[in-house]
Amino acid sequence: MLLASLVWTNFLFAQVSLSGRATGTHGEDLPGTTIRVGTVSTVADSAGNYRLDGLQAGQATLQASLTGYHSVILLIHLHQKNNYRDIRLIPQEVALSEVTVKGKTAVSEAREQPQHLTVIDLKPYYDRPEGALALLNQAAGVKVRQQGGLGSQADYYLNGLSGKQVRFFIDDLPLDFLGPGLNINLLPANVIERIDVYKGVVPVRLGADALGGAINVMTRHNTGNYLDASYALSSFNTHRATLSLHRNINTHFFTDINAFYNTTRNNYPVDVNVINSTGNPVPVTVNRFHDGFHNLFASAKAGVKDLSWADELSLNASWSGISQQVQNNPVMTQPYGQVTYSNNAQSYVLHYRKRWDKWLVNLAGGQTTVRGHYVDTSLNTYDWYGRVVARRSSGGESFGPLTDLHNSQVSDLLRGNATYLLNQQTSFEFSGQLLHFLQTENNPATVDFPVNLDQKIFGFAVNRSFLDQRLSTIVSVKYFDFGSRGYQFSSGGDISGASAAKQQWGWNEALRYVFNPVWSAKASYEYAARLPDQTELFGTYIQRTRPNPSLVPETSHNVNTGVTAAFPLTGFSINGFYRLADHLIYAPPSTFFLLYQNLLKAQFTGVETEYWLKPLPGWRLDLNATYQNIVNRSLSGNSGDADNRHYGLRLPNIPFLFANGQLLWNHEHTFQPADRLSVWLQGSYVHWYYLYWANDGDASTKAIIPTQFTQTAGISYALQHDRYALSMEVQNLTNRKVYDNYSVQLPGWSLHLKLHYLLK
Repeated sequence: MLLASLVWTNFLFAQVSLSGRATGTHGEDLPGTTIRVGTVSTVADSAGNYRLDGLQAGQATLQASLTGYHSVILLIHLHQKNNYRDIRLIPQEVALSEVTVKGKTAVSEAREQPQHLTVIDLKPYYDRPEGALALLNQAAGVKVRQQGGLGSQADYYLNGLSGKQVRFFIDDLPLDFLGPGLNINLLPANVIERIDVYKGVVPVRLGADALGGAINVMTRHNTGNYLDASYALSSFNTHRATLSLHRNINTHFFTDINAFYNTTRNNYPVDVNVINSTGNPVPVTVNRFHDGFHNLFASAKAGVKDLSWADELSLNASWSGISQQVQNNPVMTQPYGQVTYSNNAQSYVLHYRKRWDKWLVNLAGGQTTVRGHYVDTSLNTYDWYGRVVARRSSGGESFGPLTDLHNSQVSDLLRGNATYLLNQQTSFEFSGQLLHFLQTENNPATVDFPVNLDQKIFGFAVNRSFLDQRLSTIVSVKYFDFGSRGYQFSSGGDISGASAAKQQWGWNEALRYVFNPVWSAKASYEYAARLPDQTELFGTYIQRTRPNPSLVPETSHNVNTGVTAAFPLTGFSINGFYRLADHLIYAPPSTFFLLYQNLLKAQFTGVETEYWLKPLPGWRLDLNATYQNIVNRSLSGNSGDADNRHYGLRLPNIPFLFANGQLLWNHEHTFQPADRLSVWLQGSYVHWYYLYWANDGDASTKAIIPTQFTQTAGISYALQHDRYALSMEVQNLTNRKVYDNYSVQLPGWSLHLKLHYLLK
C-alpha cells in the first residue's frame, strides 16, 4: 500500500505546477474563477485558491475569467516545480439583466434557493479540529444539546422544533437508513463539502415528512484525484482519524474510499454528590469512569461516469460499528459501572444519475442491516469513584429488569427523483420514496411480534422564475402513507399484536425576490406533517418505551420571512418565523418506561439574525443571534394537565435566546510562498431557562439551566496550499461548568491538536 502511494505521488507531481489565489479589487475571495494555462484549466475553490498541475516549464499564457469581471491575460514564466501567482480581477459595470449564473459554486447556488436555508461551507474548516457537530451548533437558529462528550446522544433544535421533527440526510439519503455509526455528531469535517439546513420548507427531492425542517449533509464530490488524511489528538484520551481517497482509474471509471475512527475515554471531571461515611451527600469532583466510546466507519464506492447511457452509475458499500459505555442516568444522579451498548451496520446503495435533453433523473436503492446489543445485567451498585458500594437482589443498574438484549433492524429503501426543464423559466420535479423496515428482538415477550414499517412518500413541485429571474418560486405538494405492525400491552400487562395505518397530505410555497445585486428577500408557507415512527408506535425495550398504536401525525403551519443584504465587504440577514404545531408527540418523563402521546399544541415565533464583516484584508467577523418564544397552546385533557394553568406559558427546558460569534484572521505567505497562518476566536452564549413550568414552585428555588458563555481559540499553519496543515484549539477557555441538559455536566477545558494532509 505504501509503495503504491509513493508511485501514485510521483506520477501526479512529476511536472511543473502553478497555484495562487483569485481576488477582487478589495481583496475579496473570488470562488468560481476559471484559470487556464494552455489546455489545462481549473476553477478556484470557495477561498479563491486554485492549482494547475501537469504544466510544462518555460513561458506560458495564463487566462482568468469570472462572470461580472474583466478577463485577465498574463504572460508568465514557469521555472521551479511549484510556481505561485496571485490574480486580481476588476469588476465590470453591468446591468442586472446582463448578469448570468455561470461560474457559481454549489454553495452559492444553494444559498439562492427560495427556501429558508442556511448553508455551512466546510471547506475552510478542513484544517481545524472541529467536527460537523460543533460547526452546526454555531449556525443561526440551530441549537445542539448533548448528553456528554464525544459519542453521546445529541438533540438538534431548528427554530424550536427538535428530535424526530427534524430529519437528517446525507447526499439526499435518509441518514438513519445508513445506521447509527454515521450519525452527524460523529462525522468529521474533512469528508463534508457543505451542510444545508432547511428551516421550514423542505425540498420534495428529500422525500421527508419533516415538521421543523431538515439537515442535509453533502459529502465531497471532487472530480480530480485526491487523498485527504487527518489525525486529531484531544483531551480525555480522545483520538480521531479520517481518510478519504478519490481515484479516476480512467476517463469513465472511478473509486472512492472513506473511513474515520473515533475513540475516547470521556474521563473528564464532573461535580457530583457522594454519600459519605455518615450517610450524608457531600459535593466532590471526580472523573467519569465508565463513559468510553469507540466508533469506526468505512465505505468503498466504485462506478462509471460520463457515458452515453449514464452520467454516473455507482455502488457504495459501507460498514460502521459503535461500542459505548453508559455512565449514568438521564439527570446524572446515579452512576453505572457495567451498562454497555453496541451496534454494527452494513449498507449497500446503488445510485444512477442521467441528464437528457430536458430531463434529469436520479435513482437510488439499497439495504441496511443494523444489529444492536444492550447489556444491563450487573447487580452491583457503583458510586462516583467507580467502587461497588452495594449489591441488589434483582434488577439492573438502570432500574429496569436485568437485560441482555439483541435486536436486528433491516431497512430496504428505493427512491427516485426526476426533473423536467420545460424552458429557462419553468421546471417540474417528481419524487417518490418507498421504505420497508423490519425489527426483531430476542426478548421472549416480544419475539412473536416483529415490528414492520412500510412508508411511501410522494412529492411534486413546480419551479418558476419571473421578471428576468429576479422572482423565483417553488410550489410543492407531498403525500405520506404509513403502515406498521407490532405489539401492544393490555391493561393487565399482556402483549398482543397491533397495527396502525396513517395517511397525510402537505403543501408549501416559497418565494425569493432579488431587488438588486445587494438586496434580496424570501418568504415561504408550509403545511407540514410528520408521521409517528415505529419506536413511538410500538416501543423498544432498549429505550424502555411502551407502544402506543393510536398516535396520529403531527402537523404544523410554518411561515418564514427574511431579507438579506450582501455588500462587497459586509452583509447581514434577518429572518422571522412562525409555527403553529398540533398533535406534537411527547413522552412525559418517567422513572421506568416512556409512553409517547399526542399531548402538545404549541405556537413558535422568533427571529434570527446574521452579520459578517471583512474590516481588513485577511480579517473576517461573523455574528448571529436567535430569539424564539415557544408558547403552550394545549388545553387541559389534551396536554396531560388537569387544568389550563400552563396555557399560554413558554415551554420549559428549551433554550429561547442564544448567540454565536467568530473572529478569524488569515495571513497568506506568512513565512514562505503558498503558506497560510490562521487564528480564530469563537464565543457562544446561551441564556438561562427553566427546567419546569415557570409558574410551578418557588421562583427562588426553581431548577434552571444556567446562563453560559464559553470561548474557543485556535491557530493553524498550512503549507503548500494546504497540502500539510497543523492546528491547535482550546475549547472552553475559562473552564466554565457547561450544561446542555439539567445537571448533566459537559466537558470543561480541553486541548485539541490536528494534523491534516491533502494530496491532489
